[in-house]
Amino acid sequence: MNTQLTTSELNSFESILPPEHPAQDAIATVVVLYILKIGLNIFCQYTEPPDSKSLPGE
Repeated sequence: MNTQLTTSELNSFESILPPEHPAQDAIATVVVLYILKIGLNIFCQYTEPPDSKSLPGE
């Protein structure tokens, strides 16, 4: 099975795709940063040290 694409096939794919909007990069960046923020919040919640009041032996 030949999986290489020829130049004509690549050109036909480019004609199918919609023109790139300048705001797409900004939207993608905001989405990635938001997902990163959610992941960081979850990481911080689950790695937070316990309260000093709840230590055994005190």
